[in-house]
Amino acid sequence: MAAIPATARSTTTTFPAKAVADRLRNALIQLEADTTAIRDEWDPQFDSLAVVNIVCCIDEVIPGVPIAPEKIVRKGGYMSLDDAVRHILRGVEQAWVRMTRRSTDL
Repeated sequence: MAAIPATARSTTTTFPAKAVADRLRNALIQLEADTTAIRDEWDPQFDSLAVVNIVCCIDEVIPGVPIAPEKIVRKGGYMSLDDAVRHILRGVEQAWVRMTRRSTDL
């Protein structure tokens, strides 16, 4: 397995949960504002395909952590803002843990 260059690793030692959650929340609020007019009442509040496109908003907070948005965003979407933030945050934290385990194994 190839080593991850030091510049690609995150410089933070603990998972920045609040910063990630804040960025996700802000991006989701904007997404909701942008899509409310085109969403039917029975559709999820946050469509999974649209959410996949906004996950990149956290890249600056967790540099070097490989995130596959299509794997951490729930298929079918989310019925609430809090549900979306909680679920995505859990997936991002798991990716963070995997990355930090790999970097300590090197």
